[in-house]
Formats: sequence, structure tokens, C-alpha cells
Amino acid sequence: DGRIWEGAAGLAGEVGHMCIKVDGPDCHCGGKGCLEALCSGWALMRDAKKFATEKKTSAIAGLDPITLEALAALGELGDADALALWERAGMMLGIGMANLMNLLNPDCLVLAGGLAKAGGLLLEPARQSWERHAFEQAWTSTEVHFSAMGEWAGVRGAIQPFLKAAT
Repeated sequence: DGRIWEGAAGLAGEVGHMCIKVDGPDCHCGGKGCLEALCSGWALMRDAKKFATEKKTSAIAGLDPITLEALAALGELGDADALALWERAGMMLGIGMANLMNLLNPDCLVLAGGLAKAGGLLLEPARQSWERHAFEQAWTSTEVHFSAMGEWAGVRGAIQPFLKAAT
């Protein structure tokens, strides 16, 4: 009816907290294996820092500080370790997107947040993953775009109810 679907308790759309990997890492929400715990900016930073401590000779370990931008730059240069981290995050994202494609069959999915800056480093493995895990009719009928709001989309979404209440 032209309104955002909020769900019975106002929690609809918490896509980041769907379980992607049952035995996956802990999430800030208290769950395990959430999409956010596998392929968000903070999750990728956690994985990169862990990798840097385990493989001190890698280019990732040489980053000071380790940032998403620096990790993306390494990936763009073809660094195998950085590419492996981006690929893993993209594959997990693609599983989540495939779930949405199969469940909702949307016309469009919009990716936002800090990882959207990674572009093809994230999107190409995600595409391979959603093509493997979603029905072909679902993924061929869904366009995927990056949000123009980038990393600010979550903040804007979080304050939206307060903006509505103020008017």
C-alpha cells in the first residue's frame, strides 16, 4: 500500500541478522553466523586483523592501520590474501542475497554500508554465490545496485522513524 513493511514488532528488514552459517562467528546482536557477522565492514576488519596476526609476512600485516580502503586497494592490486578475504565476504553476501531473491523475488536489491565502496571486489564473488544458490528465475529478474548513500544508509534508516515523528 505504498508504505514500508515494518512487521508485527517493527523489526522487518533486519536482513543482516539472518543466519547464514549456523556455526559461524558471534554477532553483536547475540546470534551466531548472522550475515552481518560474516560480511559487514566490522566483520571484514576482524578477519583482516586476525589474518595479519597469523601471517605476519602478508601485505595485510604491513598495513598501518588496517582499513577497508587499504584492504580494497590491496585487492585492486591483486594481492591474493586481500582477494581471499573479499571473496569470502562476497560469497557470504551472495548467500544472503540468494535467500532474499528466493524468498521475496524482488525487482531490485540495494547494497549499502561501508562495504559498498569495495565495488567489484565484493560484488563479483557475491554474484557467483547468488547465481549458485538462488533460483535462476529469481536472480535473473533481480537488479542489484549500490546505494548512493553508501555507508550512511544505515544511519539514515535508523533515524527515519524519529524524523517521521517530528513532522
